[in-house]
Amino acid sequence: MLFKTRKAQDKFLKGLHIASQSLIFVQIVLVVMILFVSLHLFLLLIGGKGIALLNGLIPIIKSLMVFFFGPNIQSSQPQVPGELALFVLVCIFLVYVCYQLKEVDKKVFEALENRFEQERIEEEENFNKELQQELLETTLKMNSFVIAVQIKIKSILNDPVKASMITSEKMMEMKQRVLSDYFDSIKSISDVTFSKDKDVLIIYSTNFDELDRVLVVIQEKLDELIRKFKQEKILVKAKIAVNTGSSDITPKQLYTEVSPLFGLNYPGQILCFGNVRGRYVVSKNNFYEVNINGKYDIEGHMETVWALVKKR
Repeated sequence: MLFKTRKAQDKFLKGLHIASQSLIFVQIVLVVMILFVSLHLFLLLIGGKGIALLNGLIPIIKSLMVFFFGPNIQSSQPQVPGELALFVLVCIFLVYVCYQLKEVDKKVFEALENRFEQERIEEEENFNKELQQELLETTLKMNSFVIAVQIKIKSILNDPVKASMITSEKMMEMKQRVLSDYFDSIKSISDVTFSKDKDVLIIYSTNFDELDRVLVVIQEKLDELIRKFKQEKILVKAKIAVNTGSSDITPKQLYTEVSPLFGLNYPGQILCFGNVRGRYVVSKNNFYEVNINGKYDIEGHMETVWALVKKR
């Protein structure tokens, strides 16, 4: 980098811009001088008295020309001072020099501006890469996951008499039976631990790459459970939520963070927050797609909720 800071770069470019504007100003002054002195010379050439306003400036011009080019400056017309004719030529040359300097200034400005912009883009890209790498490293540390399955049941008896005979105690017993049957069907899943919070079964693992395998079994056994109890006129509904975190976060913490998702009415779907999505896309899992489900007010905060959907 030519300059260590963006402030220094901007300051240098500003200096080039001021230099360009200064050259334009000098050109304007020189062109005005050329016009007035040329008009003065023309009036002298035709026998006039010249421009009275230049009477104070003419001696200074003559002195400068004599100082730089010597006293032997002559004109082919005796009534036309050679110093003034030479001054016009010098001014024309200086206008050309200013134009060339301005073009050089413009090219240098554009080249440096492009270079500075390229350096800024590269700096931003490197910064973004570092951020992405840090994010990836942080994400990969989230190797533990919790799958929480909340189960609700409802009688679907068509006979109102029989339905009225089902007490809340019987429904509670039926729910415990459903939960027990479901747990028995999935307890053979290896490398996970189980726990329970009322009507929620909690499955915990420390290997995120096993998420697909566990979810597939959970869904398959859940479908079997729904079909089984439907024959007994019991409708089984389940909500599934997934959370992930590093190994130093307890299963209880992971479950507590994701439990608000049970407040959303999306039975049968596997819901999660953005952290699971970020971890899933960099894992070996590929059985599901992580699609956005929507944005909801979760405990006073607007949160984006995602859904794990089986690929077709």
